[in-house]
Amino acid sequence: MDVKNVLKGLMSRKKSLEKVDVDELRREKIALEQQEVKFHRQIEQLERQKSEVFTKGTQEASDRAQLILARKIKDLDAQARNLDMNCSFINRQLRILNGFVQLKENQNLINNYGLSSVITKMDLSKLQTYIERATVDRQFSMDRFAEILGRLEESEGLVGDTEEDQDIREIVGAMRAAREAETGDPESVVERGMQTVDEILHREKEAGEI
Repeated sequence: MDVKNVLKGLMSRKKSLEKVDVDELRREKIALEQQEVKFHRQIEQLERQKSEVFTKGTQEASDRAQLILARKIKDLDAQARNLDMNCSFINRQLRILNGFVQLKENQNLINNYGLSSVITKMDLSKLQTYIERATVDRQFSMDRFAEILGRLEESEGLVGDTEEDQDIREIVGAMRAAREAETGDPESVVERGMQTVDEILHREKEAGEI
């Protein structure tokens, strides 16, 4: 699912922050926040479906049926990951929009920092980069913005591939382990099993973050 690139749209129409209307920024921000909420709800629904499919897998005696269900879990997880990436993209745009809004609304503060003339002349794409660098714990910091203005760095992350066949086999193994578990609490068995499934599906991502 494609996500609207609000920042790209702004930059294609207007080259500087001075030419951007603050009400336009607020409208775009509200639209993105609504889309983010929608994606979060869809992710929650996919996670529930994963749990339901896993439960069904624990009740299957057929190896073939368990393999099919394990693939279904992986497909649902891929959909949830895609939505999660969309949420990350939206969140990034929201942080930058928040920075734009603060710069538009705090002209006096900008003047006090002596940044007014610099910001007025700067194109939006470069300004966006500095705002990202000046965002700490998802909050735009004017102090940090003033400090790092003049330095430009960008970095891109790469997502590695996964070993699908091994993942599928291990998910099936988790189903069988849950089926054979000796406990009187089926919900607890499924919950532990889904924790194992999520560890299998997300271990490479977590390893890359270390």
